Amino acid sequence: MILIGNAETFTGSRKGGQLWQNLIGLLKKGGYVFSGLPVHCERHPSRKELLTKPESFDELVPDGGCLEDWYVVIYSYSF
Repeated sequence: MILIGNAETFTGSRKGGQLWQNLIGLLKKGGYVFSGLPVHCERHPSRKELLTKPESFDELVPDGGCLEDWYVVIYSYSF
């Protein structure tokens, strides 16, 4: 589940505010609250980015990948 919004707005609501406070508190405690959308590259799993604005998709993860070069190694054996 991905929630996008302002935590203060959720926790400060008259209806359900206490429920949101409990949930967001648990998420923060577990390290699951971010100031953007965390992503990683399938080809370079150690490469991680935090997307904070719509333009970040094109700037940091073009075509769903990353900015690092990648290559394919082809081995040829003769017997």
